[in-house]
Amino acid sequence: MLVVGCVLLVALGCRAPSRAYNPKAYFGPTEPLATVVQKINANNQKIKTLYASGDFDADIGDGKGNSTYFNARARMLYRKPQGFRLVARKEIGNVDLGSNDKNYWLIVKPKISTMWWGSYASLDRLHRPDIPIRPDLVIDVLGVNDIDTNFKQQPVPVMVFNNDADCYMIRWQVTAPDRWIAIKEVWYDRKKLLPTHVLLFDENGRIVLSAYLSDFKRVKTEDVPEAQWPEVASQYKLFFPDTQSRITLKLDELASSQGGAPNEYSFQFPGDKAGVDKIISVDEQPAH
Repeated sequence: MLVVGCVLLVALGCRAPSRAYNPKAYFGPTEPLATVVQKINANNQKIKTLYASGDFDADIGDGKGNSTYFNARARMLYRKPQGFRLVARKEIGNVDLGSNDKNYWLIVKPKISTMWWGSYASLDRLHRPDIPIRPDLVIDVLGVNDIDTNFKQQPVPVMVFNNDADCYMIRWQVTAPDRWIAIKEVWYDRKKLLPTHVLLFDENGRIVLSAYLSDFKRVKTEDVPEAQWPEVASQYKLFFPDTQSRITLKLDELASSQGGAPNEYSFQFPGDKAGVDKIISVDEQPAH
């Protein structure tokens, strides 16, 4: 009877679940930090400036459950190390994110008609929810800055390999009076060493910006053979947890420059010429 019972169980497909683990992951050889950084820099060092255009889509939140939706065609300009401008414009208004050596700003004209701005000299005084989208952080999302090869210089890079995601994860850390603090983590695809995920943290390890990068394209670069043109992401999905703001950017045109832009006028701080009803200096916000 026992034999007959076992035969019936097998026939009915009643058997213990398999304990085999078959992950779709990579477990082959990997590179050391020095080699990984060298290859990343080989791509990034070719990028001094960027000119791009594409579709901009955003929910601009205030951290209190309210948001303003805006979408339009956009133009993006970048110049190392922190020259940045992203302007999305249509008839009803525009969104303008900018940064230069001294200041950063966000202008939102539909409904809100407000400019938030701050100075890099007072960045440590910024209370994050005071500005819905931080342009100073968006620069890090591009993932095209050169990585310092002095690995003992703060912020110090520490690398691990993620087998399941098949990527290198580099985390940058700085010291506080009582501990080490992680400030940034970037995931790089193992095969091409291009950034696919960027995480920026506050002093308590909370995420202040999470971004996913994809659809990498070559950047048309003057005086560089086409086969050697650098690559950057053309699609970006950004999320700011503090204000619940979201941005999706899909670029369809990428070049090092176009029509002389970016240039010294591309990153001028608008000041009182922003054309908005309300100007908020995040440097002057009261203590929270």
